[in-house]
Amino acid sequence: MNRRSIGVWLLPLGLVASASAQTAAPPSSPSGSGGYITQQQFEEAQKAWQEQFQKAQAAWQTKLDAVQTQLHAVQKTQSNGPSRADQLQEMDDLVKRVDADSARIDDLQPGLHNFLIVGDADIDFVDMQHTPSSFGVGFAPLFLFTPTPNLLFEAGLDIGVDNATNDGSGETSVELSIADASYNVCDYLTVGGGLFVTPFGVYHNHYDPSWINKLPDDPLPFADGGIAPDSSLGIFARGAIPVYATKFTYDLYVSNGPRLINDGASNGTLSWDNYDSNHGSKTIGGRLGFQPIPGVEVGYSFQTSDNIAPAGGPSAGDLLQAVDFEVKRQVEALQGTVDFHTEVVWSHVDSFLYTGEVNPFAVDRNGGYVQLSYRPSGGGKFFENLEPVVRYDWLYSPLEPATIGGDHEQRWTFGVDYWLRDNAVLKIAYELDHEQVNPDNSGVLMQLGLGF
Repeated sequence: MNRRSIGVWLLPLGLVASASAQTAAPPSSPSGSGGYITQQQFEEAQKAWQEQFQKAQAAWQTKLDAVQTQLHAVQKTQSNGPSRADQLQEMDDLVKRVDADSARIDDLQPGLHNFLIVGDADIDFVDMQHTPSSFGVGFAPLFLFTPTPNLLFEAGLDIGVDNATNDGSGETSVELSIADASYNVCDYLTVGGGLFVTPFGVYHNHYDPSWINKLPDDPLPFADGGIAPDSSLGIFARGAIPVYATKFTYDLYVSNGPRLINDGASNGTLSWDNYDSNHGSKTIGGRLGFQPIPGVEVGYSFQTSDNIAPAGGPSAGDLLQAVDFEVKRQVEALQGTVDFHTEVVWSHVDSFLYTGEVNPFAVDRNGGYVQLSYRPSGGGKFFENLEPVVRYDWLYSPLEPATIGGDHEQRWTFGVDYWLRDNAVLKIAYELDHEQVNPDNSGVLMQLGLGF
């Protein structure tokens, strides 16, 4: 019973008790009735209270009857209709029919509903010794298309401004950098083919985009004119295999082999634009990686070809090898994230008789880089977005004979990044360059890197 019902019951009783107490009290004046109510007044008041109580009781009874009527109606509806289990089953069947119809409609639609554009862009400023300062821009869209859940096609372009034309006017360059299809066979295997990023080392696959690379330029072994391949035309297989708390990753590929340069100016170097199969020879390569704990990985890469020599002459093979090690961990003692990675690349070309030379000779090159950065996790928004970075890189080519254009180049690069957001970074760096043959080329580099 609620408090309002209790009040209805106790109000008449309280008034009756109060009136009875006043009736039993002795009169204050024997000559009149002004000090107390008479018996007739009490009876009239009691009658009025009883009438009010009966009206209130009738109103509550009416409300109770209405609630009971509604309850009976609901119970009758539930008893005559389907059970709740049947209703849930019917709803589940309806959802399945809608999903099936939606899938059939998707199959009839054009491919645009599974189409995505991502990529990166950069705006650069370079002021180096012995070259005029210059601005630059680059745009690298990546088009992704999934006609089926397990099939992916990707195509990428490198669009930029080439300032190195003969007349100094510059021109826009457009290059197809990626065009491959891959099929996800299972959780541990993906196969594909086309023009793909060569899984040799980790730089081109992990750090190449401008919004991921922490410095405005590439390390020497992976830059233009370096000794590591950037793309290959062929077929590939890749995957990852977990082993308890660790994980192994693997990449294997077969592609058209590189082409050995024999032009008298840069003898012994390799051209990676392997769109034609030289002598029909194929390159075999791959990488094996191991992740003992999250954020730590070590890897070994190789690539070899039987014959990379120009057509019509003697044959020569090559062997490339690389090791890489990377660590990215949150370090509580330093109150920030430490990002360290290093790669070393070795390149060997078999003995070959080059144009203008008397005796054949082999060419061995090596290069690598070591990079360290730190991003604090406290101190306010401004400091949390700052990330100082330092890199040492080198590229050694034979100095003799002079026709191979060899040099010993080393660089120290010191930079500071400011992260506008996770996919937008402003970078400024100073690069100290030392070369044994060519003039040193030190200077300032700035870049705005964007990912989308």
